[in-house]
Parts: sequence; structure tokens; C-alpha cells
Amino acid sequence: MSPMYQLDSKIFSTSSDIGSVTKKSDYSILVISDSHGNIQLLSSILNHFQDKIDALFFCGDGIYDILAALESLTSIPPIISLVQGNGDASIVSTETNGQVLCIPEKTVLNLGPYTILSTHGHKQNIYYTSKTLVDQAATLQCNVVFYGHTHIARQEMINDTLLINPGSCSLPRGGQKPSFAIVSIRTNPQSFITCTFFEIKRTTGYSFIPMKNR
Repeated sequence: MSPMYQLDSKIFSTSSDIGSVTKKSDYSILVISDSHGNIQLLSSILNHFQDKIDALFFCGDGIYDILAALESLTSIPPIISLVQGNGDASIVSTETNGQVLCIPEKTVLNLGPYTILSTHGHKQNIYYTSKTLVDQAATLQCNVVFYGHTHIARQEMINDTLLINPGSCSLPRGGQKPSFAIVSIRTNPQSFITCTFFEIKRTTGYSFIPMKNR
């Protein structure tokens, strides 16, 4: 894998790549979380969607998994956000070239009309309340939040802030299936955002089935 360039925002990208994405009238974001050691599955997801997405957000608990999966790609997404889960280190290195990477607790990225906060959620006590996360989003002037930790796929609108948890791609809870999400943003002729959850099914390989919104 080629070296990853980390901006002051801790997003892995370049200013020109972000500018190119935001100039588009619509773009897609792959949101994944909580892989907990399942590199093979992450590699299958990324290989399937690598030519269909403009950004990748990984919401923690599996940083080494996602780095290993990214190394299997022929090209990486132009925008990548990686955040620490409660089981992740803050400083990691890639396997092939030994590049040292700083993994933050949160990232904030502006994409057109939407400003996205990404975090794992454990420090905001997301198991018990959404209030701390919503308050943090308001303080940071974010209107979209991606988070993980609960292993339960969910989207909800609170105080004009859209919260999306893609669920766990590896170890779901609450009777759910393994999952992730594709978030689609359109800016022309008017702005709107949609989230599609995908169920992961294991056959001879993996298949990804769109689910009804949660």
C-alpha cells in the first residue's frame, strides 16, 4: 500500500481529493465498525465496494484489521477516516511499509452541506444515552454522526443531527445480522442524505444484501 497522507484533521486524504469529492453532485460513503479481528471479511467488503465509494469511515475496534484490508486493495478510497475504539491503540504502523499512523478518538470532515463527526462512542456512554454524542456534535457544528461500539445497526434523527451506527460487521448484538452501511449524499438540485444498511451473508464467500432502514 502506498503511504497514507494524514491531514491536520487526522483524515487520511489530500486537500485536492476532498475538493474533488465535494465538487461532485452525489457521492457515497462506506461506514464500517467493530470488525474485532475479521480481516478476511473487511477485505471482501472493501474489494467489493472500492470502485463504488468516495470515502471510507471506520468507527473503531479493529484498526489493524482495516489497515490489513486496505493493503489488499489495488487503490484506496480518496478519503479515509479511522478512529480508535476501546480496543484500539492510538499509534499503529502499517505492515508493508512500516508507516506510523496516529489514530484519533474522533474526526470531523466537511462534505458539502454536511459536516460529519466520526467516533467510536464508548467515551460518550452511547450504550446508555445519545445525549453526550449529540451535544458533542452540536459543539463541533456537525449535523451527521457516525459511531460504533454498540454492535447494533441504527439511524435516528435527534435535534437536526443524523446519527448512524453501521452495526458490527463481525459480532452483531441485539439479534441483528452482521452489517455495515452505505451513506449516499446528493447536493444537486437539492441536498439530501440517505443511509442503506447491508446484511452480510456467508456462503462460499460473502454476499451483501441491502436491508430495510432501521
